[in-house]
This record gives sequence, structure tokens and C-alpha cells, in this order.
Amino acid sequence: MMLAEHPDAAQKLREEIFDKVGPFQAPTLEKMRDLTYTRAFINEALRMYPPVYVIFSTCRAPLPNR
Repeated sequence: MMLAEHPDAAQKLREEIFDKVGPFQAPTLEKMRDLTYTRAFINEALRMYPPVYVIFSTCRAPLPNR
């Protein structure tokens, strides 16, 4: 969603990945450490839209009639 809202950031991410990793290579851990803009973008997206944890519960007894 954030990439769709910010096409300039998407272009900058694409350029950084192509420069540091290459267009056809898989990223290695060493190369991923160099992706500073990508890491900052992901951290900001997680700050703005944190993951929602769901706690499922089940009823063990029927609810009382009101």
C-alpha cells in the first residue's frame, strides 16, 4: 500500500536494490545489510501500520440467558 501511495519511494527502492543486489541475483545477507533505504522504508511502514495480532478464544460454557 505504501509503495502505491509513494511511487517516488518505490522507484528509489528499486534503484537501490538493482544497484546493491543486481537485477537477476538473489539477495545475500551481506548485500541485504547494504540496503539502508530499504530497511528504513520497511521500518517506517511497520511503525505506521504495525501487525495486528489476533487472539482467538472459544466459549467453554453457554452464555446465560438475559
